Amino acid sequence: MANQDKQQVPAQIFLQTGSGESEEESGHSLDLSIWFDYLDMIRNRLWLFIAVPVVFLAAAFFYVYTATPIYESTAQLQIQPEPMDVSGIQSIYDPMRSSRDLDQYINTEIELMQTPEVLNQAIAEMGLEANPRFAEGNPVRRLAESLEITRQQDTFLINIAYRSPDAREAARIANFLGDLYVRRYQERKFEVSGGGLTRLREQLDRLANAREEALRDLTDFKQEHQVMSLEYERLLNTQRINALTEQLIEYEMEERTAEEAVATMESWKEQGHIGALVQIADNRFAEAFRMEQLRKQMEMPELLSRFSVNHSEVKTMQAIIDNLQSAVVDEIETSLVRLRLRQKRAIEQREIIVGMIAGLEQDMRKLDILGSEYYRLQDTYEAAEDSYRKVIRRINDVNIRFSTDELDQNDFLRMARRAETGLQVRPRPRRTLAGAGFLGIVAGVGVCILLGMLDPSVKDKDEIARCMKEATFLGSVPGRAEEQSELVALEETRSRKAEAFRSIRTSLGLCLAGRKERCFAITSAGPGDGKTTVAFNLALAMARDGKKVLLMECDMRRPRLQKMLGDSLEAGEKHSLARLLVGEVELRDVVVPFKRRSGLDLIPCGPIPPNSAELLGTERFGRLIQEAKELYDYVILDCAPLLNVADAEIVAGHQIPLLFVVRLYKTTRHDLRLAEERMQTTQAKCAGVVVNQAEVPKHMRYGYYRYGHYSYRHGGYGHGYGDDGSGEAAEKATKAEAKTKELA
Repeated sequence: MANQDKQQVPAQIFLQTGSGESEEESGHSLDLSIWFDYLDMIRNRLWLFIAVPVVFLAAAFFYVYTATPIYESTAQLQIQPEPMDVSGIQSIYDPMRSSRDLDQYINTEIELMQTPEVLNQAIAEMGLEANPRFAEGNPVRRLAESLEITRQQDTFLINIAYRSPDAREAARIANFLGDLYVRRYQERKFEVSGGGLTRLREQLDRLANAREEALRDLTDFKQEHQVMSLEYERLLNTQRINALTEQLIEYEMEERTAEEAVATMESWKEQGHIGALVQIADNRFAEAFRMEQLRKQMEMPELLSRFSVNHSEVKTMQAIIDNLQSAVVDEIETSLVRLRLRQKRAIEQREIIVGMIAGLEQDMRKLDILGSEYYRLQDTYEAAEDSYRKVIRRINDVNIRFSTDELDQNDFLRMARRAETGLQVRPRPRRTLAGAGFLGIVAGVGVCILLGMLDPSVKDKDEIARCMKEATFLGSVPGRAEEQSELVALEETRSRKAEAFRSIRTSLGLCLAGRKERCFAITSAGPGDGKTTVAFNLALAMARDGKKVLLMECDMRRPRLQKMLGDSLEAGEKHSLARLLVGEVELRDVVVPFKRRSGLDLIPCGPIPPNSAELLGTERFGRLIQEAKELYDYVILDCAPLLNVADAEIVAGHQIPLLFVVRLYKTTRHDLRLAEERMQTTQAKCAGVVVNQAEVPKHMRYGYYRYGHYSYRHGGYGHGYGDDGSGEAAEKATKAEAKTKELA
């Protein structure tokens, strides 16, 4: 809908979430409608969104105030990353230091602290067997379940944490385990270092013999195979193979090119295309002969015009042409022979290069076999040399260490901080309640969105505004209970619904007056949205305003006006819109005055025609609308749903604006977006949107209707369209009408 049309309607009849401009008009490319849909899903189930976090918090409260408190105490051990003096004595009494880095060593120490041997010793020395908690089941497992030994990140500190319902017990066990492991470490250190020097000297003799043997084997291998540098031989062979591969590719391309040229020339030679052969052969003599032949052939007609065929000059010219032709053919044959020789030479060169590459590859394989043994001997020698030098350094360190007598002062592991009375770690009320609240909010949002995705129907006007961005809201109709009549504007003139229809009448009148329109069609996205009920009650409200109104039942698929009005509509067989459109009767013959209200005339559908779309698309229908507009103040068309059949689009093609009816808690967001896209595609004018079943909640009462497929052979789509709601919408509609009248 154009912006100028919107500006002609009072602001009181708009219900928009923001500007009526589209995203392209406002310069924004981001479509936020899906996020607003999610917000609507949460807002429509606000009680559920609140209830889920409350349940989570209640469960958290119950857990916090019923769970047994657990206390944790932590003792801290320090590992020296480097020795405090030049001796490096830890390499003696800790053999792992020589083969693993410090991180691996620390991880090993952490695992050793938790071995069953250490835990059994701790249980025995602390007398934990008498503790009732350790007496049940396996004491070692009980102790290990509450024990956690970890390395503090980016430090050389090991934390020994123990958890217990008794805060003092947690600190006592953590400190004892730290002291126990330091003591065991010292015992292991002195035990190993006592005989370390003797074992190192024995190891040095073995390494010296191994080094000499490895050096002798490597030297013998080099002399036997005359090898100095395997890397240079590999590099040289690789460069040769690469160069030969490039030549191989060139000869293969030359062979393929010559082969294709020969095949093409032989093919065209058989077909007699001499000119094309001359171009392909790339033979300058053939080209010259061919050009001379063509020139002579061009001179021949002139000679024939002066002399006869048997004249000597003509015969001479023909002989020259024949000789030139023969010369061209000979040159082409020469080119063919040259190409075949070129192809043969390329094949021979390719085979030679392939053989050379194969030989070089064989040499490379031999080098690989030779290199594996060479590198094995070299690595063996280097490893023996490295181990020999390390053992010498260790022996020197041990000699220095023993000479200074500082072994006891250079501890690699010591107690850095003793554990204090434990702090409560479980449950933590603040963290538990905060986590429960956060999870409850996430779960509440998830449940609301899940239920919203299972129920894609629109719930309020904001959702409609986001789905139909250019729609003008004319008003809303409150809901109707199942036992209430659909003829509220007739039977309940003082009801909220009747007042709502009067408000819609006023807003629609102003909207149509701005466009100078007196005819509009009422449709909806699908069946069961209440368009027929809205059409009749709106027509009745206009008639009560002193207007002469004609209501035409253009829904010739599933007409229900006769059923809805019952005895109030005295229509016979001749009162049929279908018969009027086929030309059997005139307009005055099919109009049925509504006996319960003057000023309102009806044209029922009558018998259902088999070709309603064709009837609505005829010129006769357009002339009928023009004739009706001359006789009535307003002409209202009750059309079929927009998304089910093409009837409403055909009616809109006659430049008749569409009044769109949306039923809350039934019409889906997808249907609204599809309907707006359909109207934009067909360039249909939209008179506005009427919201039906406003503010339904309470079981979303439309389940007692039977909606079906909109077709001839299958079930109907709406028996008893109903509305159900509250008085708030009617009150708003009354205020909107009063404001509109003031502006008018």
